[in-house]
Amino acid sequence: MDKIKIIGTGLSGMIGSKITELLGEKYSFEDLSYDTGVDIRDRNVIFERVQKSGAPIVFHMAAKADVDGCEKDKQEDMKYLQDPNEVTRFDLKSVEWRNWMDKNTAFAINVVGTKNIVEACRKYNKTLIYISTDFVFDGTKSTAYIESDKPNPTSWYSRTKYLGEQIVQQFLTSYSILRPAYPYGTTSTIKKDFVRNIQSRLANRKKVSCITDNLFTPTFVPDIAGALDVLIQKKAQGIYHLVGSTALSSYEAVVAIAKHFGYDSTLLEKTTNTEYYSGRAPRPRYLAISNEKITALGVSMKTFEEGLKLIRE
Repeated sequence: MDKIKIIGTGLSGMIGSKITELLGEKYSFEDLSYDTGVDIRDRNVIFERVQKSGAPIVFHMAAKADVDGCEKDKQEDMKYLQDPNEVTRFDLKSVEWRNWMDKNTAFAINVVGTKNIVEACRKYNKTLIYISTDFVFDGTKSTAYIESDKPNPTSWYSRTKYLGEQIVQQFLTSYSILRPAYPYGTTSTIKKDFVRNIQSRLANRKKVSCITDNLFTPTFVPDIAGALDVLIQKKAQGIYHLVGSTALSSYEAVVAIAKHFGYDSTLLEKTTNTEYYSGRAPRPRYLAISNEKITALGVSMKTFEEGLKLIRE
């Protein structure tokens, strides 16, 4: 049986490299990255590569995801935007468009780059799978967020990712928007996920500041790969939350990591959300995310404890 072809951005990144590893026997991946001479800000290159590809599906995972770094980009980005809400009317042939090729900002990568991918998918009849983020929500809801909840991004990073979602929804009819949260269980040598970062600090006996008054919903990356497979096979469309089955505080997560790997829990220092992020980009405080919609398709999304048990030190 021939492999299904997929062309995608971010395939060599932390999440993408694990997905291609796990799904490599079933799918054939073509990477669009700096390594293969592709800059997603370059509309002409994106159109050329998507046109030449025989892949019916495009994964778009590439993004500038440094939340604090993106916040610093906001002032620069705003010099070229009178109203970020009007991005879907952005003229790609304008002088402003040409200037974006010189920018390495959140808007240039997360919005302009995404619009290039979206327009190429529309022109060449490709199905798009867009990786967004749980950060599109403001973290003020007292119950778990579901897919139909209205986003209200609070940082420039989350705003640019949500603008990407809006572009996908406005221009395409064949798409999935996926929102993972705090991925872990990766093996990338380029970047460590949050569990591996905590492991590294504790292994080197460094103190770890842990927020006690927040909630997040970490996601085991192999489960993301499994969900992608199901979504593709079922030709599922729309928005899906690809998150684990446990919402917990940062402190509870680090305690679980320390216990699982046998590290000294006295290295943990409690702090509050306000203290930890003082002077930094705002983060949503309570991000309990429901995964009921994706699990209804038969996808298993592990609890945090279950995911940790499958990770080797």
